Amino acid sequence: MDEIYRLINQVPSMTNCTGLISMVEGAYDGIHEHSSDKELRDLSILFYMQNIESIEAASFQLLQLAAVKLKNPRIKQLLNENFDESKADRSLFLLITMKYITS
Repeated sequence: MDEIYRLINQVPSMTNCTGLISMVEGAYDGIHEHSSDKELRDLSILFYMQNIESIEAASFQLLQLAAVKLKNPRIKQLLNENFDESKADRSLFLLITMKYITS
């Protein structure tokens, strides 16, 4: 994302991110709320990681659509790479969660 911001001559901003930050912090707080129960704590960590990856995947997907107007192949490539990595991470966390629950 840093390279994309450089390519479009913009600086990242946290403006208007309050709702997103609250949602992520809420999932993170669940980890501490369940710190005394190992299984619930571990599932809370996986839930938190799943939330992060889902937000990333959705963001990259939307940015891919918006990038069509930029007509910049490097930006398109970077967004595709980030989206693919986010999807792979999301699938990995889902597999870990399934394995954890069924073990």
